[in-house]
Amino acid sequence: MVLRFAPPSPFWPAFSWLVEQQAEDGGWCDAGADDRARTVPTLAAVLALYEHQERQSVRGALHAGVAWLHRTAHTWEGPLPDDLPVGVELLLPALLADASHTALSLPQAPFAELLGLGARRRAKLATMPPQLRAQTTATHSWEAWGVEADPGLISAERGVGCSPAATAAWCRASRDEQAQQLAHAYLQRATAATGTGIAGVVPTAFPIGRFEQAYSLHTLAQAGLITHPHLADLVQPLLDSLAAAIGVDGIGCADGFVADGDDTAAALGALLAAGRSVDLAPLYRFAAGDHFASYRGELQPSVITTARATQVALAGGDDVTRFRQWIVRRQQPDGRWLADKWNGLWLYTTWQAILALRDDPASLDALQLAQMAIGNYQRADGGWGVRESTSEATAYAVLALTAFSPVLSVHRDATLRGYHFLCANYRPLVPMAERHWLAKERYTPFRLSHIIMLAAMTVAEQLL
Repeated sequence: MVLRFAPPSPFWPAFSWLVEQQAEDGGWCDAGADDRARTVPTLAAVLALYEHQERQSVRGALHAGVAWLHRTAHTWEGPLPDDLPVGVELLLPALLADASHTALSLPQAPFAELLGLGARRRAKLATMPPQLRAQTTATHSWEAWGVEADPGLISAERGVGCSPAATAAWCRASRDEQAQQLAHAYLQRATAATGTGIAGVVPTAFPIGRFEQAYSLHTLAQAGLITHPHLADLVQPLLDSLAAAIGVDGIGCADGFVADGDDTAAALGALLAAGRSVDLAPLYRFAAGDHFASYRGELQPSVITTARATQVALAGGDDVTRFRQWIVRRQQPDGRWLADKWNGLWLYTTWQAILALRDDPASLDALQLAQMAIGNYQRADGGWGVRESTSEATAYAVLALTAFSPVLSVHRDATLRGYHFLCANYRPLVPMAERHWLAKERYTPFRLSHIIMLAAMTVAEQLL
């Protein structure tokens, strides 16, 4: 999207990088991911390639990408799942509309449900005054619906909605030179964050500092490590920073961005576990009857957000019966909780659900079923994963199994096998190929992912 709307100079290094990211099957993004999570990045890449077909290699990549889109379109037929990537109901219809103005012949019928969802979301946005619309998470997907480039939306720190794609689209629409300078400054900072050294290569979301901070600290809390004496000199200043950043509305992925229920729950949970005094009022601003919403006006609920918020409300001494019942109803017959909008791997969702339900007699059957499911999906090498075992997926499973006290002998053996897999495969200085986290596409928050793996190894080691 940056190459389409705000291309750097020189252009070809980033464009060549984009072509190199294509998977062997013709799509873009992690080939082990669900096809629905790959549709937006693949279609966006195809549209960028379409505009620059001078080279034969580009034409070959373009044809392979179009073939992938035709081959996987059927995955969008029928009811929509809950693990849709962020903003896809706005992004994919907009990209399909862009494609319809080219010679690309892409199917529309399989996307009927999503197009309907997108139409409802757009109708909601249309009823909002501009100043209110600018205060919603929809700004993160501004490239899908924005028309007039309001200078009030841009900042050099967050761009438009903490999104390089939205910022690039805004930059193309703007006629304000001073505001455009802010946009370009933001895009340069986003490029620097990737560490590639290639102008125009940017993260899917940036910045996400408060998300990384809140989730990392809450991971330590969930693993029982946040008060570990060897971590105190690192943890305490971060807790101070987090406590100062939480407002009456909660906290978002970055300072100045819209607060959401998931980051708010993570921040409050970390502070509570560390013995800090907190007010849970910001958390309950996201209560939506029998579950918690990630943000106001949410169209699809999140098990991860509800499970995390339930853990925090329970730690605060509140009655969480209705939330636990909602979580149990979302469990699959085989014991898993499926992937969510924030993480594309069922093991993470299941780990969070277990933490919300453990020690609840009414949820005993659900917990036992979840334990069995995790054991059943362990691979011969001791790890867990989708197509093959990965370190982060294994860490989720290990932390889920060690959440039970005591750890039963059968699960102790599975946990130790996972621990040995992690010890053999953890590579702190090697870029991770696995991408389990979901934004507009799959990505890896490297610092958080490493903390999760280290926490899993630390906890499992106690079973030796």
